[in-house]
Amino acid sequence: MENRLPIMKYVLSKFYDETKKKFLIDTTLPYHIPSQEDIDVFNQEQRTSKLGNEKEILAKGEEYFKKLYKNIEEQYAMLYIYNNQFGVCGTGRTSKNITLNNGNEATVGYYDGNKNWSDISFYSMNKNMAVINYGLIDNDAEEVIEFIKTINIVYLSTENSNKKPENVTIEVLENLCEVSSLKDEELDVIAELISNMYGALEVNQMIKEGKDKKTALNDFMKRVLGSIDK
Repeated sequence: MENRLPIMKYVLSKFYDETKKKFLIDTTLPYHIPSQEDIDVFNQEQRTSKLGNEKEILAKGEEYFKKLYKNIEEQYAMLYIYNNQFGVCGTGRTSKNITLNNGNEATVGYYDGNKNWSDISFYSMNKNMAVINYGLIDNDAEEVIEFIKTINIVYLSTENSNKKPENVTIEVLENLCEVSSLKDEELDVIAELISNMYGALEVNQMIKEGKDKKTALNDFMKRVLGSIDK
């Protein structure tokens, strides 16, 4: 796949600071995170390729990557991570297995005799993940399948699968604050979201302990205002 190196270079530039050799995302989440050794091997492969200099490779990668997000807003594919196992309707459904580049298998689903796929699931590795097709047809649909084959979907560990969605969301937001390119106003918005989510968790815990909703909210606000006064 001739666009593999440029796409990988472009994506890598979005979550890894090569100057500081530091990840810009939470590396404990249940996704495949390449090791430093993986990155070094990739960079060596990129340097010995004949695709041009780094700037040219990044430009090509961005061009190829954006092909996955067509200008027609109604036609695109989206990778989802669900709270529970991904499920499908069996009526009118057919499926076939495809082999990913890492040797594992994924299942491509079709409905009502349509030659264009509806969903791609990864039950043998991560039952909570699936790619949904929103209107892509013919070559565009097949192009996404070829790209999906290059994604290294990993096995979902028990530790990560037991994390509550709200806690994972907070972790993502907290790690997002470490991204150096964020503006002050963007950091303020993220900080407010984190604060609101922690507040909601506290209020929810008080309700679970027996307080009614109004009392829990009032007690929480008194605590917040008291903290500000101090």
